[in-house]
Amino acid sequence: MDGVPLVGVDLSSAFLQGVRLKKANLVRANLDGADARDADLEWAQMEDASLRSTNLRGAKLTGASLRGSAMDGADLSGADLNSADVGGTSLEDADLHGADLRGMKWSGLRSVKGANVYGVKSAPGGFVEWMVGHGAVVKKEQE
Repeated sequence: MDGVPLVGVDLSSAFLQGVRLKKANLVRANLDGADARDADLEWAQMEDASLRSTNLRGAKLTGASLRGSAMDGADLSGADLNSADVGGTSLEDADLHGADLRGMKWSGLRSVKGANVYGVKSAPGGFVEWMVGHGAVVKKEQE
């Protein structure tokens, strides 16, 4: 909120549950394994960030730019990705169960193998079909 850029910051394995970083500049940040459940990251700039195995369950990512980020194994269950840009992002083994994808920009997604798209809400046209055709799964519960 103070406008200090967090470019390249290492927040791996940090406890960030409920953190409010609306409009934060987190370009190239490392949030691998962080617990950011229910975080407010609306309109955050997170291009080329590393979010592997990050818990973003219920997070607000409305309008966030995640272009080129690595989100393999991330938990995005129930997250709000309304108007978020995930173009060029890797979502391998990510859990999108129940996520709101209304208006999400997804052109150029990289690996999506094993990503769970069960129960996604307001997915852009053709998204679920494309995901499944590229290795995503539709499972009620992750194993």
